[in-house]
Amino acid sequence: MTKAELEPLMGKLPLVCRRRVLYGEVDKMDFVYGSHYLTWFENGRNEYLRSCGLPYTEVEARGLMLPVVESRVWHLAPAGYDDLIGIRCAITSCTKASAMFTFLLERDGVRIATGYTNHVCLGPDRKPTRLPDWLREKTLGRYEVGIGAT
Repeated sequence: MTKAELEPLMGKLPLVCRRRVLYGEVDKMDFVYGSHYLTWFENGRNEYLRSCGLPYTEVEARGLMLPVVESRVWHLAPAGYDDLIGIRCAITSCTKASAMFTFLLERDGVRIATGYTNHVCLGPDRKPTRLPDWLREKTLGRYEVGIGAT
């Protein structure tokens, strides 16, 4: 997936949470260290699922796991200590056994990062399994964002 392919989705992503940049997340230059963006993506994924009425704890309680198999972050502008970051996120596409979450991180209306994570659906035996209908129904129909499901 390229940045250009994701661009049409950016204005459709729902705001799922906000968070303040912690002192321990910035470097000597007062820039957020790059790996923290992926942690913020995880924060967004969890809050997105919760907003769909499906906390991740429930997903796992139903015997499913959604490990990340691919991630991509485009860093667009710096964030610093105490900045308030808005995290926008949604599942924007899926296949029979995987789902892609797309993200937009912003500060005061300025995009600081965009990206995505791809997840495979694993059953209790840790083998790939179909993305269940209950997960598709709770998430894909929640926000009219996606680029399609196959």
